[in-house]
Amino acid sequence: LGKNESSLIEIGLVGEFTDIQMPYLRIRDENDRTRFWLSDRIIQMKDKNGKDRISLELFPGADQEPRIVLADKNGSERAVLGPADLVSPKTGTKAKRPVSSIVLFNEAGNMIWSAP
Repeated sequence: LGKNESSLIEIGLVGEFTDIQMPYLRIRDENDRTRFWLSDRIIQMKDKNGKDRISLELFPGADQEPRIVLADKNGSERAVLGPADLVSPKTGTKAKRPVSSIVLFNEAGNMIWSAP
């Protein structure tokens, strides 16, 4: 495992959320920006500015439920298929949406629609 300075593909080990090392694959563009990331719990595609645009991931937690996240040009979540942690902007109340849900957000990150 290692990195070749002239290579656009990198394979290595990373500790994402803990001290446990996990393998990953990273593909960079000619400007050294990550465009694709693959690890044991996430696949991400990024735009030319390095912002996350689409992710297929296993939601953090004991159940590791799957979810798909679509983001806008700023990297802000705009649509989530699967579990999502939500906070009411008015009350601060926290709620977790189930794996069977679809949630849409506006530019400010506020939920504008969800099902079920």
